[in-house]
Amino acid sequence: MLLEEIDHDQNQQIKLISSIRGISPKLAAHFLAEVKDVNRFSNAKKLIKYAGTDPVIKQSGKFRINMSISKQGSPWLRNILFQMAVGVVTWNSYFREYFLRKKKEFKSYKKAMVAVMNKLIRVIYGLCKKGSYFNPVLSFNSKNFISICEGSHA
Repeated sequence: MLLEEIDHDQNQQIKLISSIRGISPKLAAHFLAEVKDVNRFSNAKKLIKYAGTDPVIKQSGKFRINMSISKQGSPWLRNILFQMAVGVVTWNSYFREYFLRKKKEFKSYKKAMVAVMNKLIRVIYGLCKKGSYFNPVLSFNSKNFISICEGSHA
């Protein structure tokens, strides 16, 4: 592959990621520098695992408990994702509502931010796979939103 093609693909992904209000093109570029290419992951769960924000589950028999995040991925990527999450919670009403709902559910700022980070990864994955820009008008229950952003769970 030619260098110009790689730069064009990355520039396109930077534009798609920074279409989410609260994420700057510079932060999107840092995200892509860590991830290399979103399309190399077969689904969003693998990207979440690569970032190390997937939950650790301990179980023995019927006993099951969610501990914390695995932290097996890149610490730089987690830092970038946290900065992105702070930006979208501050400037994007869709993510702010999601954050407030999770904060009320978990009663913890950190757990709510990790939930936003994982949601952000799923949204970014969907945007880059579909090649479409973020549209905050689409509701949570919309079939289009689910197919673009969260359909990658399967």
